[in-house]
Amino acid sequence: MRIIWKHSASTGIDDSAYRLIHRYEAFSLVDYFGSVTTLESIPHQLTDDLPLLVNGNRVTIPAGTFHYRGHPRTLLRFAGPIIRAWVTVLNRLGVQIHFYCPPYGICVELPEKRKDVLAQLREALPALLACAPYQAEHCKRHEASLSPSVSQRAGMAKGWVDLVFFTRQDRLSLQRKLIRLGKKVIAQSAYKLRLIHTGSLDELRVLKGVKLANYSHPCIVTSATSQELLSTMGLSTIPAGMLAAELDGQGQIIAIADTGLDRGSSDDALHPDFRGRVRTITSWPVNESWSAYVKQPGADDGAADTNSGHGTHVAGLALGSGEASEGRYRGVAPAAGLVFQAIEQYTAVSSVYQNEIKTGYYLSGRPLDLRELFMEAHDLGARIHVNAWGDPARGGYTDDCYEADDYLRKHPDAVVLFAAGNDGADRDGNRRIDAASLYAPASAKNTIAIGATEGPRQGVGLRVNWDAFNKRGRRRFANRADRDDAISGEPEHIALISSAGPTMDGRIKPDLCAPGTNLAAARTQAANVRGWGLASPMPYYMYYGGTSMSTGVAGGYFAVLRQSWQAHLGGIAPSGVALKALAILAARPVLRRDSHESEPREIAGYGGLDLANALPRVENRIQLVDHREPGLNSGEVHEYSFRLNKAQAFRATLCWYDAPGEALLNNLDLCLLDESGIVHWGNHPAAEIGEPDRVNTVEVIEVASLAAGNYSLQVIGANIPVAPQTYALVYKAPFDEGPDLPFEWIRGIGPTYAKRLQGKGVKNFTQLMDLSLDELSSILQRRGRSISEIRAKLILLEERLGETLAIEIPAETKLSQLGGRPPDGVSLTLWENMNRRLLPLIDVFDRRVLKRIRLGDLF
Repeated sequence: MRIIWKHSASTGIDDSAYRLIHRYEAFSLVDYFGSVTTLESIPHQLTDDLPLLVNGNRVTIPAGTFHYRGHPRTLLRFAGPIIRAWVTVLNRLGVQIHFYCPPYGICVELPEKRKDVLAQLREALPALLACAPYQAEHCKRHEASLSPSVSQRAGMAKGWVDLVFFTRQDRLSLQRKLIRLGKKVIAQSAYKLRLIHTGSLDELRVLKGVKLANYSHPCIVTSATSQELLSTMGLSTIPAGMLAAELDGQGQIIAIADTGLDRGSSDDALHPDFRGRVRTITSWPVNESWSAYVKQPGADDGAADTNSGHGTHVAGLALGSGEASEGRYRGVAPAAGLVFQAIEQYTAVSSVYQNEIKTGYYLSGRPLDLRELFMEAHDLGARIHVNAWGDPARGGYTDDCYEADDYLRKHPDAVVLFAAGNDGADRDGNRRIDAASLYAPASAKNTIAIGATEGPRQGVGLRVNWDAFNKRGRRRFANRADRDDAISGEPEHIALISSAGPTMDGRIKPDLCAPGTNLAAARTQAANVRGWGLASPMPYYMYYGGTSMSTGVAGGYFAVLRQSWQAHLGGIAPSGVALKALAILAARPVLRRDSHESEPREIAGYGGLDLANALPRVENRIQLVDHREPGLNSGEVHEYSFRLNKAQAFRATLCWYDAPGEALLNNLDLCLLDESGIVHWGNHPAAEIGEPDRVNTVEVIEVASLAAGNYSLQVIGANIPVAPQTYALVYKAPFDEGPDLPFEWIRGIGPTYAKRLQGKGVKNFTQLMDLSLDELSSILQRRGRSISEIRAKLILLEERLGETLAIEIPAETKLSQLGGRPPDGVSLTLWENMNRRLLPLIDVFDRRVLKRIRLGDLF
């Protein structure tokens, strides 16, 4: 059998009982011929018929099978985690990589003119086990079928098919061919065509250059329906813990793609809660996909919110100032800037197609490729993108998911939020939301999916019980105890309409929850809408409910979280994945409705948003490793050591933006080791034996009581085919004494550089700051450097620190003096300013600052 074992773990393997395939830094891949019973702990075991996931389809290629047959696209299967050297060999031999097939496969294009290339690959890559052609049956994703009611709500016609191509050239050549064959192409983007096709999809999947062919999926706003009332979302007051008096989102820009914003202008006619902070409002006209069906192709009714008031309300929850209510209904980030993208359009359908699509308001302005939407907002400065809508894909991985994942992979400074959906139900009456109702792209790997908890106030807005959401003729909530509960007033409980995971490939979703029922926020002035009821002062506010509202609240939350950490890090904003990790680290439990236990993660994710516990405050003791580069490769490990002086609770979170594609591609493992080598795996119960997580892009270790002692957290590159992989790691433990900040805990410092610094006699940055010039000169002099040279470099170091922080440091100042009395001749005002600006470096010393001052040059 083929196994992987960690080098740090004792396995009891007889050296003569295995054949080494590849030795990585953190583990080895071997063929083992001994008995499993001889192993002290069972390593990760691989079978000879381990399937590849190709667009979500399980494809088995038995070892030793090498079928080429001249097919232009070929699936390669490797023995284990793919390393850079193997990819380099592929590139050298002219092999073009198209996409990766987890766990250990690659879809490639072999050069047609080189018939010997496969033989050369087998000779150069002993770990290459098998290959097979990429065929028509691989050109589909396993997706949930859409009900006719959903298609009607989204305004989707019959026979809409999306073709995704390997390359732009494939798209161009096949587009011409399809037109010659009489196919009606109705929209296009760089790698995709949308066309009308009434025959079998297999007719399209066999065409050379087609990567995927599936029926189109529509998107709808995540609105909640109470009997005959088609609602959207809402807020009454922002719950305690979601607001921080000293934080308001100042300097942050939130992008919201939704139905529209009030009257659609940024002048004085705009709702008072948004005036002065709207950077841009854009209206996206009816997409070309609709051209064959509508009376006016490309129609644009403007950015006004003239139908449901959905977009205005979501924006109000995120960043409304509350001016019209004297601050009563302020959003979470009332000073943040707004980029608004109106994607809902009044869509007048031609009479010929009225039986398929009714004239009405649809999200018909959204582009065929979502990356166009995200990129417009990013170019306008927005790093937080709020989307309170989605596709009822029941946890499937759609083209929208791929595009969202690809955008975030290429723009690691951003976060993209999507509503989980409002299809939650409990038809078996066990008081848990039924599985697999999650929308897409909330089901993407890198987006943050937001579920809904109940709002904080009862008896406001829509004053009904959950029984009001039972569908006629079909009981949605079977348990009477749930049906009799009010829809708001218990914010620690999940809202029963909130869609649940897991995704089709088994990932934990949603990620987080926020309040989502009976919330009051801005009401559009462009339509006579009531939502879940008007709120005083009228007519400026109304109540709404659903995961759209939760997503609006979350948008403001992430703006404030980003603001706080950006200030703490000296103006350098944390990455998007770091913000995600911080929010998950600080999340509070969402409780089951029939007990005080936490809801399963596939219902409430990692918990409810809690801003107070996520802020960079001394009492929170949060350590952040925002490891942006160089990243991990397969088999590499980063280790972070710490000590606990007494037993206490411990929690750590690891997050990363994976490469786009169905299921997990780049797999990192998080594990916690004590002095005896006992392991706690991420997303695994605190047990000594167990498999690490092979599914999720978020891993959490939570131990109720971790004994005193020395520990190390390891981030392991278990399998990184799309190398290298960056990540964010945060942990929280109330130490008896403040952490001494060893170099490996400093934001952005990798273990290799940390060891380099420690090897020079300086264990951590706190110690470096505490050393006088004479003491540090003495340490460095022992390495053969002259005192005068060292003194000059240290003075330059101090000067560059001053330049980096835009403050003046007197020439006679020593870093060790910080925190004490000012030196002679230095004013108290200047000294306090220096301490205020420099001392945060002792807590978190940003990698970018290190690069500017070239600290390594000292050694």
